[in-house]
Amino acid sequence: MKKKNQLLNILTAFLAAIGLCAAALVAFIIIYTGINGSFPSKSGSGSSQGSGTVQADNSGNESFGTAALALAAGSENTESAPSPTILPDVTIESGSYQINGIEFWFSDSVINDETGKWKIATLSNAADITEYALGYYQKLFGSDDEIHAIINYATNTTGSISMPQPGMLNVSVYEHVNEEEHDAKSLFSGMLLAEYTINAETGEVQNNGQQESAASVLQDAQMSQDTQAVQNTQPLQAETSNNFNTYDNTNQQNTTDSYVLNTESKVVHRPTCSDVPKIAPQNYDTSSLILSDLIGQGYTTCGHCFS
Repeated sequence: MKKKNQLLNILTAFLAAIGLCAAALVAFIIIYTGINGSFPSKSGSGSSQGSGTVQADNSGNESFGTAALALAAGSENTESAPSPTILPDVTIESGSYQINGIEFWFSDSVINDETGKWKIATLSNAADITEYALGYYQKLFGSDDEIHAIINYATNTTGSISMPQPGMLNVSVYEHVNEEEHDAKSLFSGMLLAEYTINAETGEVQNNGQQESAASVLQDAQMSQDTQAVQNTQPLQAETSNNFNTYDNTNQQNTTDSYVLNTESKVVHRPTCSDVPKIAPQNYDTSSLILSDLIGQGYTTCGHCFS
């Protein structure tokens, strides 16, 4: 009986010791995990988990990199996408301008123009429009949607300069219609004589198939003026009794002005011309305007003193 009690006491002590060890182990686990978060993994599993973590990180980086590349590509495509060049409107003031040695009188408006985009310039130089069109565009165009009329009193022509498509100037030459420069509704109403396309970057001129070159246009215009002058003076001398041959007033040649005008026949004479004394007093006038301005007013030169 005594031995049996000793065994029970030993067993009880043993179980108590095991309980204390278990309690100590639980306490250790709680304290360790509270401090370190978890136990270190085995080398094999740790390597696998580490690899998985790196792979996940790389996957995230790759996704971000792909998105960044797509964004960059989209931005690049946006920048490289072609877009029309729209020049800002620039106001070119009315006044006198020198272009390629030619003097132009420029006006930034045309009477009865409803668009506000028509401009006009005049000159008295028998130059081919293709020689100055590009320089004119570069200096006097405020925007590419403008249309400019060029009245040339020396050749009795009206030019048109516009840019219907980017980089290409359209240049046309028409017969001048009297007083058309004073009304947008009458501009470019004369017969088309020549048409060209000019590359605004290279200056290359292309004839658009009109039958006449610019040189022949100028030559024909000058010949037309000379012929008209002769036609205007000769018949009038024979047919108009109160204009020629009934007066012989040599005092009409005594003028300090540059020209003598017959206001009825619209002919310009030099003061020394033999026809001047024969002009009826009511048709006699003088002027010191330049010849091209008088021609612009509808006058023609005398076939005697200007031949």
